[in-house]
Amino acid sequence: MSIKHAQPKSSFDAAATALAFPLGGIGTGNVSLGARGELRDWEIFNSPAKGSILPNTFFALRVQSPGQPPVARVLEGALQPPFNLSHGYHPSQNGGLPRFASSTFRGQYPFAHVDLDDPSVPVHVSLEAFTPLIPLNPEDSGIPCASLTYTLTNRSSERVAITLVGSLCNPVGGVRFDPFMNIAHSRKGKTLNQARHESGFRGVYMTADEIAGDDPDFGSMALVTTHPNVTVKPHWLRSGWWDFLQEFWDDLSSDGVLTDLGYDGASPDGRPDTGSVGVIDELAPGESRSYPFWIAWHFPNRHNSWHGPQAVRAGAAPTIRNHYAVRFNDATARCPAMCSMPSRPTSSRCAARHASGSKMADSTAGRAASTPGAAVLEAARTSGVMPTASPSCSRRLSARCAGSSSRSRPSRTGT
Repeated sequence: MSIKHAQPKSSFDAAATALAFPLGGIGTGNVSLGARGELRDWEIFNSPAKGSILPNTFFALRVQSPGQPPVARVLEGALQPPFNLSHGYHPSQNGGLPRFASSTFRGQYPFAHVDLDDPSVPVHVSLEAFTPLIPLNPEDSGIPCASLTYTLTNRSSERVAITLVGSLCNPVGGVRFDPFMNIAHSRKGKTLNQARHESGFRGVYMTADEIAGDDPDFGSMALVTTHPNVTVKPHWLRSGWWDFLQEFWDDLSSDGVLTDLGYDGASPDGRPDTGSVGVIDELAPGESRSYPFWIAWHFPNRHNSWHGPQAVRAGAAPTIRNHYAVRFNDATARCPAMCSMPSRPTSSRCAARHASGSKMADSTAGRAASTPGAAVLEAARTSGVMPTASPSCSRRLSARCAGSSSRSRPSRTGT
């Protein structure tokens, strides 16, 4: 009698609520990508944290066709039951925002892919997420970052304007919630968000005041992109109830250019700030383009015990430093290396519309959209090995590395 072996499942829909694909270098901690395309299990703070979330942290898309109202969606599949929270979804969990009708997850470590489809959205969205994993190269396989590249394909017969935005809550000092899931004061310090526009990247850099450099809660984070046309909101509205989420969503939906609210300095009441960075572009009918983002973190100090500070041996140092702290001083120190990954040649971007007042967009010429597969393949070749023993995977990596011809495109003149 022959024995039939079950074939491994190759894809998962949004109902796979236990699925969590880790993103993060060796020895750096990780954040997980769920089957819906959501970020969860933030274990980058030197301690286990299964099930943890960062409030206000997600990617979103605004698309507008000529003469049509804009369409905005969170770049995730639909929320899944059971819906049994005692007070429903808190605004910081953005449960009331619209999402894509369907999502499909595929993973082959170190790459994860999520496809998002919705008949009411004129573009198809595909996410490729990974962290460099290069055999025989532990240094470049131990970078505390996650690469998220969203590829949009215009399925309509008209040119569309897009704004793709990533938002990140500043967790430095420790995010806390009250019993009703309202965002409470940080455990230590006051968060500080800064817009960064540098030669190789642009985005939001996050730190906190009033935390000692050897404290386990000391650290920094960054959300950056290499796209030349960006719109940045260093701080969401500092308010309570639903106002901060409503203001952000209205701001994005209205014209696709984010408003800098003009806050200066650290959070005055100790509650963590949220920052956003978006890319602005146009897609011709049938055109596909990739938009890279990186989330980088730097939390160098850990308790010198697996069991917390109370278990540190007598006479031992209370904290030790992660290996990546030897290489990098903060979250942005690795951004130039991340953002110099090999990239496909792409056509010139349309210029972002500069609105009056506090509307801001950076149209400085920058690097082309990155292709993560190309970066890993090139690094593997440099080290003399391939990133996988699978010939089929090598062929897929080679296909992703193929360049595409560039075409000139007109500048954007309106929303």
